[in-house]
Amino acid sequence: MNGNGRAASPGSCIGEPSPARTSRLMVAVCLIAGAVAWARLGGEYAERMRPSPEDSPDFYQDWASARNHLNELPIYSPHDMTMPLYLGRPQADWERDIMYNAHPPTSVLLALPFTRFSLPDAVLAWNLVMLAAIVGALAITASQLPELRALFLPVAVLLPFCLPIYGNFQQGQLTFLLVFLITAAWALDRSGRSGLAGVLIGAAAAVKLFPAYLVVAFATRGRWRGVVAAALAFGVLTLVTAAVLGVGAYLDYWRIVLPSMEKFRSYAFNLSFFGFWHKLFDPASERGWVRPLWFSPGLALHGTMLSDLAITAFVALAVRRSQTREDRDTAFAMAITAMLLVSPVTWDYSLPLLLVSLAIAARGAMASRWLPALLIPVMITFGLPQMKVMEVLLAGEAPRIASPAFMLGVPSFSFYAILVLFGILASCWARAVGSHDPATPALARDDPRP
Repeated sequence: MNGNGRAASPGSCIGEPSPARTSRLMVAVCLIAGAVAWARLGGEYAERMRPSPEDSPDFYQDWASARNHLNELPIYSPHDMTMPLYLGRPQADWERDIMYNAHPPTSVLLALPFTRFSLPDAVLAWNLVMLAAIVGALAITASQLPELRALFLPVAVLLPFCLPIYGNFQQGQLTFLLVFLITAAWALDRSGRSGLAGVLIGAAAAVKLFPAYLVVAFATRGRWRGVVAAALAFGVLTLVTAAVLGVGAYLDYWRIVLPSMEKFRSYAFNLSFFGFWHKLFDPASERGWVRPLWFSPGLALHGTMLSDLAITAFVALAVRRSQTREDRDTAFAMAITAMLLVSPVTWDYSLPLLLVSLAIAARGAMASRWLPALLIPVMITFGLPQMKVMEVLLAGEAPRIASPAFMLGVPSFSFYAILVLFGILASCWARAVGSHDPATPALARDDPRP
């Protein structure tokens, strides 16, 4: 039986968990390991939730821009001007890679209520909000997928081992807010409320542009209410932001900030298609350190475009051919995974956005003999600190020039893991769709509402 009380189709990736599949020994081991992890790392997490006064975590960008607005300065004033003003020290050399706040104006709007606090207290308050957001996203996922209930406790206690979780709190990132919005949008969409789901996708896109990619899932299925709602939510938030911060904030973001961000796209640890193709054929921002396989900016650009188009076409096909709620779950999870691959820049702290994708893949793996052998390494890879792994392999000594073989190694592990996750979801979707009786009308296959 699946989570909706229906018998799973033969060959489907959906299955009811059994004691044999959820080993008590595994749960016990996870609980012990998690207890040790929380005892060992809990204090460090608590310390990182509130940085020291001289630190400049990622949240500094939005906090400083919000203070610029209160002080009648340009929102996107350079950090070498704002750090002496707000931190009482000059910008350090290692901080000069980021000259301006890299986030859209709506992110600055969200930071306005936190300007009443000093930076350490503002980061702490922000992190508490983000903690509530990720807990909320986990709760939504658990409520929507009761068949995975036995897995949530082991996963929760093992979270301290996950570097992207730690990194988000350390830097005061807003990723968990996006995780909550996208997870809630998925839950609403699977219950037929595509309009409200579109509102949340539009809000997420206003905060960070790349979630707008998920509109593909609405448009391909003909859920135009969701598309229109996403556009309206994005437009309303943009107008509100412009009314509060001024139109000049958007003009500066377009003319000054976006061009300064181009260099990050070809960084070695960019996990998107753009990062993969460019570090092999056009490592523009790291030409003194990375040796390309073959220097060809055209090949890097066209490889990126073809990869983006190919995976988007596959997502569109999956969405269009999905007939049951389980099919649509898997197609939406594929869209979320593809979203990170087609984004110009995807860092390791973006990986929590795959919460729904991992949950749907885990549901499929429970009815398969070989999928767990792929999914477990994927989850381990997502939790590993790639930079630390690379330092261990290099014995702490960075190579003078990184070869293509090296760049295809550790710096690409998480990129491969995202691809494998997409492949797992595609396999689940193909098996489930292939098992449907073509004579059964689509509306009879667990469709909540059109």
